[in-house]
Amino acid sequence: MAKKLDTIGKKKITIPEIQYITLWVGIPLAIVFCLVAKFCFDCTIPESIAIFAGVIATVAAVYNALHLTNNFNLNEQKYLLDKKLASLTVITEWYKDFAEKTLIIKSFREKYYIQQQMKPDQLIKFINENPTNNDVVAFRKSIRPIFNYFEKISIGIKAEAYEGNILKDAFFDLFTNYYTMFLPLIKDNRVGAGTMRHAYLEFEILAESWNQPKQQN
Repeated sequence: MAKKLDTIGKKKITIPEIQYITLWVGIPLAIVFCLVAKFCFDCTIPESIAIFAGVIATVAAVYNALHLTNNFNLNEQKYLLDKKLASLTVITEWYKDFAEKTLIIKSFREKYYIQQQMKPDQLIKFINENPTNNDVVAFRKSIRPIFNYFEKISIGIKAEAYEGNILKDAFFDLFTNYYTMFLPLIKDNRVGAGTMRHAYLEFEILAESWNQPKQQN
């Protein structure tokens, strides 16, 4: 109970509440100024009206400033909420649309990268030299959409459309593992690729930045 009362006692006054207080206090204050000016300083009616108008103008300026601040805060909160919702949507889409593709990549990785102990360069050579191999065909069909999605995420984080920390928590292992295993494949595809010479560059930059602390430790 004491904790509840303490919380109530420390309640912060919001900007809309301050706006109403400004109006309720400002208008009577303007009237008081006018009466004091009239009866204590023998001001004329035009002078009293000018004082009243000046006080009201000041109150209005304070009210408008608070209103703009409140709108800014609300817009900022909505922007941050939209970023979080967009990030959660990205994660949901990944598990919904890419589950089967990741299983194909995992199977390919286990068969060639782990069991046959191919290094990344050897793996790329095998892929290029065996384009009709069933495993290679399935791998290529799966890896391109995954890289496209990773690039979309990377661009979104760079543009601050997504919440980077949320997506880092969700995709850190995926990004760094795919980056380590398949970066030679990305670079190989860029060679003589024309408009594709910068393919998946944002993904590469982001994965490398995420991988830095892990390497340092």
